[in-house]
Amino acid sequence: MNMAVELSGSMKYFLLILSILSFSNSAWSDTYTREDKKVFCDVSKKLAEEGKAEFARLMLIEISCGVSDEEMLKYQRIAAENGLPLSQNDVGVAYTQGKLVKKDYSEAAKWYRKAAEQELADAQHNLGSLYMQGHGVIQDYKREVSRK
Repeated sequence: MNMAVELSGSMKYFLLILSILSFSNSAWSDTYTREDKKVFCDVSKKLAEEGKAEFARLMLIEISCGVSDEEMLKYQRIAAENGLPLSQNDVGVAYTQGKLVKKDYSEAAKWYRKAAEQELADAQHNLGSLYMQGHGVIQDYKREVSRK
């Protein structure tokens, strides 16, 4: 029996967070079918595309919805544009490595800076490395990451 239920936004989020925690726990993962995971991933993708950054990141990293590398970068960018520092750093890494995008140190510095300003240590380190090497920024051995 398929029963469609319309959920409020906050209830949808609550259930999705609960599901993510369940999927992340191997003891619970055996209780879900592939169809359950597909439905969860489909809903999470929809929310991610609507700009719900936390679902973009969690869907990709925590429950492995089987998206391609191109889709992963797309959702990472959504999360980054919505202020998630981990995703901002990951987008910076993509530009530093030239992974799925043209290598662009200036663009990498932009994303690292956004995450570094939110005190993400990895981003501070990555931005500092660009300053040390003079990649995408003017070489500066003394620059503080917190300065804009």
